[in-house]
Amino acid sequence: MIRRIPAAAVLLLAVAVTACADEAGAPDEVGVDGGQSQGLGSASRPPMPELGEGVREIGGKLITLAPSPGLVATLTPYDLQLAAGEQRPPCDRFVFAFGWQVVDPAEPRADFQLGWTFDGGGGPQEIGRGARGTAKVGCGVIKISNETGEDISVDIHYLLGAAP
Repeated sequence: MIRRIPAAAVLLLAVAVTACADEAGAPDEVGVDGGQSQGLGSASRPPMPELGEGVREIGGKLITLAPSPGLVATLTPYDLQLAAGEQRPPCDRFVFAFGWQVVDPAEPRADFQLGWTFDGGGGPQEIGRGARGTAKVGCGVIKISNETGEDISVDIHYLLGAAP
């Protein structure tokens, strides 16, 4: 069963991701090499993100979010937890790559409206839309807008990287 996260918890995702998985309100999560989150079958795995050539992986996880309908949740990738022993690169060398897959409802409508917008300081730009996709950004803020009018759950596989 996938746990639903209230909108307020999604807004504090950077804190929740660093918490233990059994704490109340934390998203289901595993390390990128550690299997799958609850409710995530192999047929519904999010697409594998790619950091790009020469970018060194410094962290990553598989998490489940439940953005509330009609609300905008924010995510600041630069604040997410790094792998043990890694150091945060300067902002101009930071890479955040992610893939998402809506897992509830299992078969979203063709006109499914889940939007991903990124603002890295040069103004917001849409980086993705729909039930499944991938994107890659740097330092900034991602806004996730559930315009479906219904409760949904989204599995996100993300990687953090340091460019040369």
